[in-house]
Amino acid sequence: MASGSAVILDRPWAKKVISGTGGRKSEFKREEYVLSVCRSYEHWCGNSYANLKLEHIVWTKPHERGKVAKAVTQLCGSQNVSNTGRCDIRLKLPPPYGRVYLHVLAWYLFWNDGQFDNFPEFRDFCWRQGWDVDHGPQGNWRILNGEWRQLLNVHQLTLKRDTVNRGQGESVRQRYENVRLRHVARG
Repeated sequence: MASGSAVILDRPWAKKVISGTGGRKSEFKREEYVLSVCRSYEHWCGNSYANLKLEHIVWTKPHERGKVAKAVTQLCGSQNVSNTGRCDIRLKLPPPYGRVYLHVLAWYLFWNDGQFDNFPEFRDFCWRQGWDVDHGPQGNWRILNGEWRQLLNVHQLTLKRDTVNRGQGESVRQRYENVRLRHVARG
């Protein structure tokens, strides 16, 4: 079972010069991106929900001995629909992650167990060797609060050969189409 939080990116305190009408001022800033496993499903974007939460945390202070202010922003990404009808959550993060799917990032952070030293190495291995992160045998359509939703469950993520995933294509496409039609008929 995946649990806890993982720090995706931690940028240490840095001095930033701000120019304005009052002249040039210095400000100190520290940033962190944190992905956390949640007990319930959180709304991300469109029809997509996940039992994960991604926060961008920024600490600022006006000078070296100034009072620290903390700002937390929950990031939601964008919804990307595959040709089989599955909705995935896509994120844009600073390097080395860049544009990445939430389920791929979650597998790397919570299921990697030291197999890969860094994210670029993991992505390179997947592309070269033909591996992909799979949502699980049931796909990710579920009823949540009486409505059909696309759910990403971090506890069901697995790393599989992409030929196994692609080989499911027509059956997965048909299952999502049937669920989508039921969802539209109910709506």
